[in-house]
Amino acid sequence: LRDLTPIVMLIGTAPLLVVQKSVPATTTKEFVELTRSQPGKLNYGSYGLGTANFLAFELFKQAAGIDVVHVPYRGSAPLLVALLGGEVQAAFDFPPTIKSHVSTGTFRILGIASAARSRLFPDVPTLAEQGYPISAGGYIVLAAPAGLPSPIADRLNAEVNKVLALPEVRQRILDIGYEPAGGTREQAASWIRSD
Repeated sequence: LRDLTPIVMLIGTAPLLVVQKSVPATTTKEFVELTRSQPGKLNYGSYGLGTANFLAFELFKQAAGIDVVHVPYRGSAPLLVALLGGEVQAAFDFPPTIKSHVSTGTFRILGIASAARSRLFPDVPTLAEQGYPISAGGYIVLAAPAGLPSPIADRLNAEVNKVLALPEVRQRILDIGYEPAGGTREQAASWIRSD
């Protein structure tokens, strides 16, 4: 907040709660019941301590009152291999990483940790809709050094919003698994403060 001038939110994303195909749960409620029937027996993976998907699962564990063992990996690729191989049964991960595995049935999405449903997966309910009120979505925000003159920051905001409004740009962002954002400088600053 002190060192940067927020310009605009570029893209947004939220982690999806996914389970490996061998897990018999088809809903978040069933997954919670399964973990409660076997406390400490199921594993979830993350990119490592303190990462976005680790924090999302810890929030979920707290909201659901479940005991699932954390297995940290060194990034997205090792976590994906662990999920594919069944070393871990669940994870929060992001659409670009998992969407092809969801379409082939290797992973099942149980919910999304965001305030609203995703345009990429409109049939997937939010975790809040299912009784687990967590939101762990985020944005990539374009920012400049602190003290950038307002006319320059306003112009950058306007130009980036024009680009984000182009249908081909919006579609490309959706195709790679993110959601186009945009908005005012104030919205970007507000999101940074609240997050």
